[in-house]
Amino acid sequence: MKKILFAVLLSCTLAHGYSYTAYSFMTPDKTFMVNPFIYADLQGFVGSSIIMGYGMNGKSDIWFTMSMGNDGSTDFSSTVRYDFGNNNILALLAGPWCMSPQYHIIWENDRVALQANVAVQFSYDYMDKPAMFAVLSPVLKLFKSIDVFVEANPGYYMQDGDFANLWYRPEGFGLDLVGGFGFSVGSVIFSVACPVYDVNHDPVPTAGLWFAYCK
Repeated sequence: MKKILFAVLLSCTLAHGYSYTAYSFMTPDKTFMVNPFIYADLQGFVGSSIIMGYGMNGKSDIWFTMSMGNDGSTDFSSTVRYDFGNNNILALLAGPWCMSPQYHIIWENDRVALQANVAVQFSYDYMDKPAMFAVLSPVLKLFKSIDVFVEANPGYYMQDGDFANLWYRPEGFGLDLVGGFGFSVGSVIFSVACPVYDVNHDPVPTAGLWFAYCK
């Protein structure tokens, strides 16, 4: 079974790449953002996503995602977010097979950062069995434009075979670990990672890269 169908959405900060999986800062006002993903597992699957976002008023943005895999899979989704201040962000992701209300928060100083997302995902085929997961990503800023992160992404999945937080899930508790680094080159930021999904059941190492450009 092919594993990865789409990637989550990242905005750009023009200084650091920050984490691989966690949602990032709001897209600046009247700014257009393009964010491609490339990702693969060790079982032959290769996928790509293109994410386009627009900042509407400094406190809200909207993103559209289209994803394709070498197994013929495609996926579409859109996300609307609103920042209530101090990077306390509420979001709603909706696609043809699920919807997901989410909370995102980012805290940082000059040397460290923390990105955290909490999400509930309702699949239309079984709305009474939501998936619940989080992304917890501490970031160490080593240099002016380079950072290192380690994500611990726990979740609880009520439906066997759920596709949630980028992976097909067995019923019960699951944990992902993601290590990587981010950097910037001019107005482009990058995040490179080696996610290991479902480490407490059947760990599968993968690799991924995203980059983002804001104009």
